[in-house]
Amino acid sequence: MERYDEARFRVAVDGALRSIRTILDNARNPRYPQDVPHQYDDKYVLAEFLTRTATAAILQCLGSIGLSSEGLGQLVGWARDRSVTLRFQARESCTFVREETRQVESASQHVTEKRTFFGGTEKTTEKIVTTVKEYLWRFDFAYELVAYRGNETDKALSLHARSGHIELKTGAKTTPRPEKVVRSPLDASVTWLLGQVDPQQRASFTIDRTSAACHTPRRNPEITAALAALGELSAWCGQVHAYFLHELFAVQPDHGRDLSVIHADHVFVPVVPVFEAAGHVPGVPDEAGVGERSAAYAGPFLAEQQRTLAAHCAVLAQVFPRDESLVTVTDAVLLVTLRHAADIAQRFADGVEHIEAMLREQLLAAIGRELSPADFSAYMD
Repeated sequence: MERYDEARFRVAVDGALRSIRTILDNARNPRYPQDVPHQYDDKYVLAEFLTRTATAAILQCLGSIGLSSEGLGQLVGWARDRSVTLRFQARESCTFVREETRQVESASQHVTEKRTFFGGTEKTTEKIVTTVKEYLWRFDFAYELVAYRGNETDKALSLHARSGHIELKTGAKTTPRPEKVVRSPLDASVTWLLGQVDPQQRASFTIDRTSAACHTPRRNPEITAALAALGELSAWCGQVHAYFLHELFAVQPDHGRDLSVIHADHVFVPVVPVFEAAGHVPGVPDEAGVGERSAAYAGPFLAEQQRTLAAHCAVLAQVFPRDESLVTVTDAVLLVTLRHAADIAQRFADGVEHIEAMLREQLLAAIGRELSPADFSAYMD
């Protein structure tokens, strides 16, 4: 994931706020946290809200590419006593099919005139015809996304799988691709993610404020673990994405399909660090703090994530075929979903870093002098 950048963060949040105003009713008033009066503990509640929402959003991504409710329950059970790993594996092969011969006329022609016996002229047109040999090959590919417990790769749960083939042509009887390739598996641990799922399959996360290792809403063991887990998952999404774009799709460079639509820019990222400025929120006690009122955003935000992801996938279905060739709608949906998952991880990291930056700015305003990192750490510790 990229380092926290205030300008990038504000562009993302401003865009999210524009979308949020179409999601919530007019009585709601989401705003930047620093623009809403709140207590210090509300910052912890906000960090917990961001973590729970990121967890739920990632799980919805996995659900959209094949993880069922039953499968999630199985993975959560595995994670109670063993690690659980998400693995992407792929293999390819290229085999000779047949040889074809065809005649190809040259683009130019040679015209010859000669006089006939009776004094006229006779034109003769000649073209060069070349015999071309072409060699046809069958390129097969298969990939699968699985999850496995501990080191039990032979008992993996399949989440998503596809296979297909295309025909390749060469001018020489030399294989255009290696005869057989088994790609090195790409792995990411999802143990932490599954550990945040309660028995009702809801995201559950709490920061232990009483721990001696807890210094701020950002600097505590629970958030540190969340950042590490989502950072690993984000990197894995990038690796899988790169395999498709730079390895698999490159086999057929003339596929003629518009890869520019394989993005997640129009999918709503529900991890938005905002506070509710309105005094009353339906379903939330009036005496609840700002943080608790803001936690009520989770449901509408996650619903909008699902809606916009489905809408973009419908667009992909209009652009890409659904067959056994390369670059199909199945591939495109997988890549958009993984890119969206990486966006979720980035927004989460930016959100908790923003809480820390906000806290530092507020301390600076209260103390009246610039704080060095050492000053800030000493003060909060």
